[in-house]
Amino acid sequence: MNFNRIALGTWQLAGPVYKDASNIGWNFIEEDKAINIIKSAIDMGIDFFDTAEAYGNGKSEALLGKVIGNNYNVKVCSKYGFYEKDGTIYRDFTAERLETALHQSLQRLNRDYLDYYLLHGATLNEITEELIAELLRLKKLGLIKKIGLSATFLEPYQNYFDVFDCFEVVYNEITTNNLQYLPQLSHKEIFARSVFASGLLLKTAEELSPDKYTDWRSQLHPDIFEKARNYVLQNINNSSKTLIEKALSHPFSRIIIGVNDISQLSFG
Repeated sequence: MNFNRIALGTWQLAGPVYKDASNIGWNFIEEDKAINIIKSAIDMGIDFFDTAEAYGNGKSEALLGKVIGNNYNVKVCSKYGFYEKDGTIYRDFTAERLETALHQSLQRLNRDYLDYYLLHGATLNEITEELIAELLRLKKLGLIKKIGLSATFLEPYQNYFDVFDCFEVVYNEITTNNLQYLPQLSHKEIFARSVFASGLLLKTAEELSPDKYTDWRSQLHPDIFEKARNYVLQNINNSSKTLIEKALSHPFSRIIIGVNDISQLSFG
């Protein structure tokens, strides 16, 4: 498989994050194992990594910093908007916090600048003129090469199509809503995430119910599990390779995949 359009997402490498005694992150993973996954991905030719300050309160960024650092042959995309302090998760998209958050991310990543810096699911009310102006100022300073937005769906953000350089959105075989906007954004970089629907499209029908999970997926709407169940029942030869190839058939700049074991990088 050609890896020049495949990126590795690192949320799953951050492990658990608890809110009100519920895990809104992923399951625990040993640091050595997480680092080996990153190294293996690079060895296979993957040269784009997606992370965020919210992933394990900076843990994913720190892991990438240990492996990649100032190797600018490898591109790094991080995101702004959520952070943890004293066990509480805060949502803050203010322009005032942006520069501090960016420098903290750069310090954890051991980099002088970010290739991509995205607003992490900001609502329309949170995307203020002041916030955009600050993003552009930091870009002009060379601390960010490209600014963007990470969201589930593009539809609410059409007025910002000309503002941002790139967009990270959900695409998989049961969530195809964003495809209709790709022609309008042919001059932008578009990253597709959740290609495996957070791993649900790689499960058996029997595994597709919220009570089977102890991570954030336990809180997903039952409709998601029903759609995934219908898909896997109708596609008995489904595999990670099949799902990636279907995503690559669309004009996405990058396909972001997440794995929690080196063996999953075979994409069989």
